Amino acid sequence: MIFREEHWSNGDGVQRVILALNPEMDANEWRQKLAAEGLIVSAFCTSGGDALKRLNAGDVDALLADDLLPGLMMLHRYAGPAKIIVLAQALPDEEPDWRALIGADQVLPARTSSRDLTGMIEKQTHSIITNRLTNLENRALYVMAEGLTDEEIGLRLGIGGKDLRNLLNVLLLKLGAASRVDVMVLARRWHLFCG
Repeated sequence: MIFREEHWSNGDGVQRVILALNPEMDANEWRQKLAAEGLIVSAFCTSGGDALKRLNAGDVDALLADDLLPGLMMLHRYAGPAKIIVLAQALPDEEPDWRALIGADQVLPARTSSRDLTGMIEKQTHSIITNRLTNLENRALYVMAEGLTDEEIGLRLGIGGKDLRNLLNVLLLKLGAASRVDVMVLARRWHLFCG
């Protein structure tokens, strides 16, 4: 999977996560639950330091960390594009503000279903990527999702020639897509198709 700066896309529609759990939690159970929803656990770790190293390696979409993970506070040093999701085991009124303390993007109860986790990761990833696109790039993404030719895309967007080629190349680069096929995969994941 490519995942550098704004680039992300593994081209196969699979979300990759780091699973960071305290040693008392059952990692295999979590792996199976997440795999059933199409999430691939690309790394497992039992400390905040290890999770931070793996996040900085930059090959995942999200980190799922439980709130009892030793060294969880180390994650405040991470400022990359992967989402940090804290799975809270403590009662809500006892839970620290993980958003403020470590920059968590989401705090969910540890009993959250893997289906809800998958949906939330995809929704946040889609929102973050499309918010980085200009209005014209967003329009081009939707038009490309329809599988149109360059000429048809140019007519829809009102541009052509080098301007169109540059726009499409920049869009592929921002999405981390190697080809239009990758864009179609993303469009399916994000439900951009009208029909």
